Amino acid sequence: MSQKLARRRFLQALGLGAAALGLPAGLTRRRARAAGEMPLRIVFYYDSVGFRRGLWEPRGVGGAPEPTETAWELGPLLAPLERWKSKMLALEGLDMMSHKMDPTGAGNAHKAGQTSALTAAFRLDADTGGGPSIDQAIARHIHRAGQVTRLTSLEVAIREWGDLSHAGNYRASGEPVPFLVTPPEVYDRVFPAELRTGDAARQAARRSAIFDLIRSDGAALVRDLPAEGRLKVEQHMDTRAALEARLALGAGRDGNVPDPSIVAPWGDVTWRYQPGAEMQARIWATMADLNLEMTAAALHADVTRVATVNVSHAANDLWGYTNGVYDSSDWHDFVHKTSGATPNVTDPAAQALLQGMHAQSIESLARFLEMLESRLEPDGTTLLDNTIVVLCSELSEGSHDLTRLPWHVIGDAQGQWRTGRYLQFPRLIWRGRGEGTYAPRSEWQQYNQHGRAHNDLFVSLLNAFGAETDTFGEASVCTGPIAEFA
Repeated sequence: MSQKLARRRFLQALGLGAAALGLPAGLTRRRARAAGEMPLRIVFYYDSVGFRRGLWEPRGVGGAPEPTETAWELGPLLAPLERWKSKMLALEGLDMMSHKMDPTGAGNAHKAGQTSALTAAFRLDADTGGGPSIDQAIARHIHRAGQVTRLTSLEVAIREWGDLSHAGNYRASGEPVPFLVTPPEVYDRVFPAELRTGDAARQAARRSAIFDLIRSDGAALVRDLPAEGRLKVEQHMDTRAALEARLALGAGRDGNVPDPSIVAPWGDVTWRYQPGAEMQARIWATMADLNLEMTAAALHADVTRVATVNVSHAANDLWGYTNGVYDSSDWHDFVHKTSGATPNVTDPAAQALLQGMHAQSIESLARFLEMLESRLEPDGTTLLDNTIVVLCSELSEGSHDLTRLPWHVIGDAQGQWRTGRYLQFPRLIWRGRGEGTYAPRSEWQQYNQHGRAHNDLFVSLLNAFGAETDTFGEASVCTGPIAEFA
């Protein structure tokens, strides 16, 4: 091998280009990050209750009566997400049109949301989804040419007790996807023993040795470079060595597998039927921390690229609710009494209590975004840079409304979308599908109006992963991808 060719390969191995070193263009080509170099992931953060209307909607800036595409503020409930506002697409005006047009009625209002929220399809029967959910459609596309990651998708829950038997994820019509609930079962499923053997350590040692060899054999080549170029190469090698140690990049994705001790806090809870208010609060909080942490780790280790986190209502003690307050029999009854256009309970203290329940879910989402943001990828980006997080829900709010969905997207799909914007979709006064006049935002309501089908959001998500389609779920309500994302 010629000295010139060896030098070029050495510099390429370091990830350095001529422009970066100030070297002649003929020495090596400038390195540019290839599109799709880091895998794109997606997480559906699915709240089973929805969010109180009037608390989540974007607001105008500085007291302005209405938000605009670029001048908007987060509603008070979503204030914990302010740090990521520039990465958000705040959406208002989406409806579950597949539910509205479905000829098969739902068993109850919750079943209406469970069967429609992620499938956007007509039901198989009153209690069962009639098509694959969007997470499974994306996972299927990722694995269309063969298994890419060990798990096709990951489904975890955050609950105060009990199994999750009524989620809205479906592999196909009538085939619900099971969820993992307790942190130990999540860990054992996501990070089995074979991922925690000495193989990972041996791979790390082998790759570290290769890096040392490159550094040693490259010393002679470095000496032949001009002084300025030599200094830059040496500095870059030192930086790479520091990153190698800090990020465990020498172990590849295997180095991102957490130690079993991650689930140790679960030993402090008692997992059983109706464990009592104090223990239920501890269970919910512990499960939120651990299952979200393991979801982030699974994405980082490339165990999976598609995940759903199903978040049930926060345990009563976490937000100060006690059975009987405001003439409510339990938390569910309380949410009903304090929700809707004309709630039975309008007391400001009651509304603040309801906001406290919702806040538990949003604050957990904020912690999850921090987890994604704190994890660095081999190319120096963060896991959050390469992840789409969809804040979605089974219901719009506690009144069981399925219109004006409180859904937002965090992430730009690796530069495909322009984020930091508020997108409002118009609502038609209902006079049959495709007819009617637009209602101003101040007159939006649940009945006799319809917004844009949430199917179109799912089409945009599929397109972001390279799937060429303009429909998802019930095709008759689709109008195509949301062009405003780009």
